[in-house]
Order: sequence, then structure tokens, then C-alpha cells
Amino acid sequence: MAGRYSSGLPNLDVYLQGHAGDPIRVDRRGRPPEFVDRPALTVGLAVQPYVLGKIARLAEFGGRGLLDRFLYSIPIGTVGFRKTTYPPVPQAIRAHYDASVRAIAATFDYGDATASLHLTGEALRVFTDWRGEIEPRRRPSSDLGHIQGWSSKLDGAVIRMAGLLHLAETFDSGWTAPIADTTVIAAITIGDYLIAHAQAAFSRMAADSGLEDARTILRWIIDNKLLRFSQRDCHRALESRFPKAALVGAALALLADFGWVRLVEHAEPRSSGRPSKEYEVNPLSFGAEPSSASTDRVESRPVSRIEPAIAPVGPEAR
Repeated sequence: MAGRYSSGLPNLDVYLQGHAGDPIRVDRRGRPPEFVDRPALTVGLAVQPYVLGKIARLAEFGGRGLLDRFLYSIPIGTVGFRKTTYPPVPQAIRAHYDASVRAIAATFDYGDATASLHLTGEALRVFTDWRGEIEPRRRPSSDLGHIQGWSSKLDGAVIRMAGLLHLAETFDSGWTAPIADTTVIAAITIGDYLIAHAQAAFSRMAADSGLEDARTILRWIIDNKLLRFSQRDCHRALESRFPKAALVGAALALLADFGWVRLVEHAEPRSSGRPSKEYEVNPLSFGAEPSSASTDRVESRPVSRIEPAIAPVGPEAR
């Protein structure tokens, strides 16, 4: 995609036009023209997180909207918590799955005719209401304002997913039956899931080393359920990541700027040794208020089920 086989010049037309099924026309001098009237392109990638930051540095990808056409999912890392053995899938389930997928694929064999899917009146109302709720969030000052390109394509993605869910559920009559409101609701649920993950993905694309340092400390805070800690404690726990204490201080200052922690102005001096800056953690980071302000740890659930995107978490964010 980046042009490895074309002298480093990205050729994105096939991806941009294949996404929406727009005709592709390639007419180069010295070779016969190439036409694809009805392109259908599916791209599925499983990449390491650092790849997001790498591809964001390719101006052509962002400038032409390629990154806006992908749907993102950034799940929590499971290393250290994985099961090492799984029972095999029962043969009956394998056979049913195989037969169902083949039956769905067979329904697409309708020759050169154009097939259309339609919504019931209630399904159309549900979809229209959801679009009305999403639109104000695309304003520059709202939560989707920094990913307007991606969020503007979300409506089309959701209605496509509704069509796919509809065909999967009713593949014996899907092309003639209208899409029900329950199917549209299911697609919207997936769309709402994708919003949070897109915000995290684009945040990672824009991330610099300072943000990554802040994320590392934030994960340490949440994993250990800390409500109060010192900069010295943080440095000792993460010394392999931060060989110099100054790096910890810079990352903590960034977390404070975003409202995750705040510096304790009048921390009690330690009995011995040089004083270390003390920080309090915003309790909203854990989704519950602590029972006591003096508690060092809180037993509650972190707010986000994806990696922290360094976003404000409460009214005292800034």
C-alpha cells in the first residue's frame, strides 16, 4: 500500500474505490486499459500497536482518507492471563458452521443482477434517530471532532453491518425480507463499540514518546489500584522503562495536565531521605469513589476496557 513495488509511491486508488464499490479505471500509456466495474475488497489486519504509529507518519494515508476507512479494535493485552489449553470445537458445531457459511455464500450468486436490501419503517426510524445523535458529536469541540473523517464514514459502516447481520440471520430469505429494527440495533451496538476503539487508535497514531510514557504509568496506577503514590515509588517500579527520574516527572506532569493525577501541594515529609513529590489519583479512573480519602488502594473496576487513550476523565480534567 505504501508503494514498496512502485518506487515508493503509494497507489491507493484500488483501496479507496474498492471500499465503496466505485468503478476502477486504469489507463496507462503503453499497456491495455484495465477496468473493474464492481470492485469488492475486504482487508483484515492484525498488527502490533506500534504499526499504528508508523502508518500515521505516511502523509498519503491520512491525507487521502485511507485510515478513515478502517474499523479499529484495540483489545486489552492478555499476555500473562491466557489459558494454555482449550478443548477442541465439537464436530457438530464445525459442521453447522461450515454448512451455514456455504449457504450464505451461495445466496450471493445472483449473476449480473443488482440486489438491494431494504429497511422496515421501524428500522429506518431507529437508524435515523441514531444518526441524529451522532452528528453533533462530530463538531470540532465534541468528542469525535478530531476524527471527523472516520466518524463521517461510520454511518455507512453501520448500515453495511446491519445488512451483513441480516443476511447471516436469514440467509434463506434475506434478499427478499426487509431488515428488522432489532438487526439495526445490533449493528449500532457494534458501531458504538467501534467509536471508543477508533478514538484510542487515532490517539495512538498521534502519540509521541511522551504520551507512551504517560500511558505506561497510567497502566501501572490502574493495575495496582493506587489512589496515592510518590514519584520515587513510580520510578522504582518502572525503572526498566524510565532509567532517569526526570522522564518519570515529565510523564506525571502530562497525566496531571489531563486530569488523571494531581500533585499534592503539602505532602508530609518523609522520615528519612530526600523528599519525593506525592500524587493523588483521580478516583474516577476506577469508576467508583473511594470510601476514604486516606485509602491507598481501591478495589473497583477501571472505567475503560481498552488501553487508556489519555483522555480527560472528570470535571477536574484541566
